[in-house]
Amino acid sequence: MPCNKKAAFTCAVVSAALVLILAPIRQIQGFPNGAPPTACATMTPGHGVGGQQSVSPFMTELLDGETVLMDGSVRLELRPQNGVNSFKGFLVMAFDKTDESKPIGTFKPPVDGKVIDCTGGVMNAVTHTNNLDKKSVTLDWTPPKNFMGQVVFRTTYVENKSTFWVKTESKAVAVVLEIPSATSTTTMAPQTTTTTTAAPVSTTPMSASTMSAPTQHHDHADHAGDHDHPTTTVSPPKSTASQSTSFWIGLIALSMLSSLLR
Repeated sequence: MPCNKKAAFTCAVVSAALVLILAPIRQIQGFPNGAPPTACATMTPGHGVGGQQSVSPFMTELLDGETVLMDGSVRLELRPQNGVNSFKGFLVMAFDKTDESKPIGTFKPPVDGKVIDCTGGVMNAVTHTNNLDKKSVTLDWTPPKNFMGQVVFRTTYVENKSTFWVKTESKAVAVVLEIPSATSTTTMAPQTTTTTTAAPVSTTPMSASTMSAPTQHHDHADHAGDHDHPTTTVSPPKSTASQSTSFWIGLIALSMLSSLLR
């Protein structure tokens, strides 16, 4: 507002009034180009209202699982839990789970956001660069050199000027020296053994005398009038022992007969 010397006092009063009027508006609207470093301590937007006490509809998801190698990187995604809500602004930092006094590690400059320096660190926080609706922001974080331990990410999500959630916490990610290999477990089905006992086989030879002679059946009706063909009877074979006995008996009888004739 142009002022001359005569109206200097009036000009000063008007300027002061404009400052008093615009300052609260600036505080309510927040920072559309991202959170300032002064917001790092509490992670609370200067919107003139308190944060929501309900469960946050947004989440910070660990895209590469809950374990990462030492000096490796962690990829995370800021997104709504139901896929419907959107957020306009955010501020995210990583903390050692055993020491939450200051953020740790560094972020890679993202496509949809910018890195800022918080609490004496360098590039250890990320915030938005516009107040457009967002449903996904992907970030890459690297732990401090040779760090091992549990890390959690805390994110403040701003849905609008009066609705925001402060320090929404992610699952913990373990930074380890070595990732244990997966152990496969094989379940063996119980085996059922069936034992078949064979009937004992006799090793005693069967003598010829105990063997049944084959039986021949003759049909009487078929041979009733047949007198031209003699009937043949098959006798069972004699055993070797019987034949030998008969031979010696005959030989003795012949010898005795010879003696009588003399």
